[in-house]
Amino acid sequence: MDTDISSVLKGPSIIRGPAVTEDRLARAEAEIGCPLPPSYRRLFLEYGDGFEMQLGNWLRVSSLETMVADTKEVREWAICPLKDLIVFGGTGVDAEMWAFYTAAKAPNGEYPVVWVTPGSIDSNGYVLANSGFDAFLNVWTRFVARMGRSAPIMAVLGEPFFRRLYRAFDRKRNIRSSDFYKQAVAVDELRKQIDALKDE
Repeated sequence: MDTDISSVLKGPSIIRGPAVTEDRLARAEAEIGCPLPPSYRRLFLEYGDGFEMQLGNWLRVSSLETMVADTKEVREWAICPLKDLIVFGGTGVDAEMWAFYTAAKAPNGEYPVVWVTPGSIDSNGYVLANSGFDAFLNVWTRFVARMGRSAPIMAVLGEPFFRRLYRAFDRKRNIRSSDFYKQAVAVDELRKQIDALKDE
């Protein structure tokens, strides 16, 4: 699936870095010890060195430098049972993180996207959010852009809109609510969900 989020990532609430080179991506891959997914590389080559949507529902895809630093830090946490993560972004709420789960690499080089809450990283702190990075971008940039405009809109239309985005852009994931704290699971259950995703 091709991702066209250029129309979404515009305006004064969007901050992004300059596009990066293949050499910079290769250096980042060497530092974290594994390849980055093609859709993620494409975003950095064509769009820029990460971005922030500073709206009511904040979204960040980190710069390469921050991605490398955050990934190394999380892998060193003694309480973190998952060492196969690439931490590529955050939500701006309670240090929540977005990460690739690299132990489940698809034939096309993509990884599933996992939501992680550090406060429960040793227990029920994980949600299998998206089947890949393209789906993640399509769902979450549109959700944040729409819902960040108005709290009343969020309260009335937020969840139905969120479910429509998943039906449109990530049918492999039956996500019913944007409240991931109510859906968070432990590592063993997360791995079962990822295994089921690979079988689809």
